[in-house]
Amino acid sequence: MPHSYTLFASMRYDKTNLFGRSSKYRDTPTWSIGGKWNLAKESFFHLSAIDRLALKASYGLSGNIDKSTSPYLIAWSGLDMFSGMPVLTINNPENKDLRWEKVYTFNLGMELSAWRNRFNFNLDFYDRPTRDALGQTIIDPTLGFDTVMKNTANLLNRGFDLSIGGIPVKTNNFSWNTTFTFSYNYNKVTKVLSGEPSVNVALQNNALEGKPVDYVMVYRLGKLDSEGQPQLMDATGNLYNYQATGAFTLDDLAYLGRLSPKYYGAWSNTLRYKAFDFACMFTYKMGHKMMMPNISNVDYGERPYADFANRWMKAGDEEKTWIPKDPVDGHGMDYIYAVTQNDHMVESGNLIRLKSVSLGYDFTSLLKKGALVKSLYAKVSAENVWYHAANRDGIDPDNVRSGDRGMTYYGDLPHYYTLTLNVNF
Repeated sequence: MPHSYTLFASMRYDKTNLFGRSSKYRDTPTWSIGGKWNLAKESFFHLSAIDRLALKASYGLSGNIDKSTSPYLIAWSGLDMFSGMPVLTINNPENKDLRWEKVYTFNLGMELSAWRNRFNFNLDFYDRPTRDALGQTIIDPTLGFDTVMKNTANLLNRGFDLSIGGIPVKTNNFSWNTTFTFSYNYNKVTKVLSGEPSVNVALQNNALEGKPVDYVMVYRLGKLDSEGQPQLMDATGNLYNYQATGAFTLDDLAYLGRLSPKYYGAWSNTLRYKAFDFACMFTYKMGHKMMMPNISNVDYGERPYADFANRWMKAGDEEKTWIPKDPVDGHGMDYIYAVTQNDHMVESGNLIRLKSVSLGYDFTSLLKKGALVKSLYAKVSAENVWYHAANRDGIDPDNVRSGDRGMTYYGDLPHYYTLTLNVNF
């Protein structure tokens, strides 16, 4: 009888000059151990419908390198705009303690197939804490910097991946092959030395202990004032002009979730009927938020926020709209934050997309014997065919991107069409 178990182990020793001359930080061993036990091959297993039933587990250490920083002081050379004299601008302060980010990964899973592989089921759990992650760390400001990137943060990633697939229908002329995948992810910053959390830290999405890596914390927008200026609410509902929020704390902001999906996956299908084949794949992302494009982009030649026409324009408009007057009219960053970082600019990021569709036909059976062409297959396919987005404007979350003045929508993802011909002579 074949072995019912498999064991493996690996080790790798990395050396890199990205961390300077000290072997204390340059040299990092990475390793993993694991195994798989196929119960279906055991003598005590007597379920004939089960082709494979395997349990698997692994544990290991790997390392990450962030090439945006360095153990050495790095400066950019240039010319002063006023004097024309050469200057150096420090881009990265010296960090002699820079080292690898360490990722410890524990996996536990199960594989099941039955009825001669007509049904397949796979489930994998993972627990992935990261130690010594790079984070903004407060240092003595007399050194020339308030904060630097140092290996002082810890992160946690945890979740599971599920795959269910099979061939529900199979006859001489017709078959249907389908696979559904579902993934769940939970992440949290468990340690960061960035000092006392502040409103500005949160609005800039810098790491906060106890929050997801990509959390969403924003102002609570209240009713506009009589001049169309935004007013912000504190935790108890009191209204403040956007310039009078200096005493706000984190409790006065609204925590609304995270920007990356908690749940995501796909559903793919392939149907064959005689010489025809049809395939399609849906993808989905759920359980997260998106920042909506905003009116502050309107003077920059980019596609403006859809409700720009509904902004405050005259006295009394504050009774029928929450959108302030054009914020680019000589206002500073406080105004921009009030307009772009408020709870009215946060929507559901849920998205379902028909990612691909294809239809093919095999002409080989129609060819005459002895013909120059031995086989001929043609297929037409399309990408990004359709989507449904849960946000109020129905815009594609995958094409909303961050800029200097908030989020900008760059239109729906383009459709792609392909004709494929496979000819064998």
